[in-house]
Amino acid sequence: MTFWQYAVLIGLPLIGGRLVWALPQAQEKHIRTLLTFSGAYLFGITILHLLPIAYTTHETLVGVFILLGFVVQLLLDLLSQGVEHGHMHTHGHKHNRAGLAISIMIGLSVHAFLEGIPLGGLDIAIHDHGHTHAHQEEVTIPLLLGIALHKIPAAFALMALLSAGHLSRWGCLLCLFIFALMSPLGAFLTQWLGQHEAAFIQQYMPYVFGLVIGSFMHISTTILFEVGTPVHTRFQPSRWLSILIGLTLSGLTLLV
Repeated sequence: MTFWQYAVLIGLPLIGGRLVWALPQAQEKHIRTLLTFSGAYLFGITILHLLPIAYTTHETLVGVFILLGFVVQLLLDLLSQGVEHGHMHTHGHKHNRAGLAISIMIGLSVHAFLEGIPLGGLDIAIHDHGHTHAHQEEVTIPLLLGIALHKIPAAFALMALLSAGHLSRWGCLLCLFIFALMSPLGAFLTQWLGQHEAAFIQQYMPYVFGLVIGSFMHISTTILFEVGTPVHTRFQPSRWLSILIGLTLSGLTLLV
């Protein structure tokens, strides 16, 4: 992870969160279109890049951890109230706003921290199996963009919820800043441990990747099944176009 990669990972969610105030009339459908695109792109990156890396060890327990990661994300949703899916159910949150903020931030922070782990662990996972630094960049940049783009609508939904709950502006900004820092923190700590505890990290990295993959699969598939389609039999061109573009761009990363 380089400085500009950390800057992208922090900057995009900060921009997404501030859009709530900068563009108060922003149409929810546009946010949901971006969310659908990012969900499709993240799903493609997970299938095409992260799964092969996790299974290079031929460790059968990786699949168990993928399932565990899926269940962990289900539990985190109870705390975050689906903000990482772009849910913006702003009604009914005016009371106990401190408890709401704490609940959402715990769920989002754990989820965001997990998202950062593969960014910091790719160097270990890839080099441990004889791949080059160039191949690491081929995986890191698409994954970085997938996570960062996903955080724009998630940050927008977070700020919409907290603002509707009448949390102070400074309180909202603090929550947004913490959210923006958690993925870089996960990447940094994983990278640091890889440099100082290489043997330990190499032994357990496939399992950690499994947890993250399970979380990514839950997030991305939930987005694709839920966002913008209250009636599942209704064909929505904009939704399908954003899905196709996201999957196509994730596929093109294999050619880079």
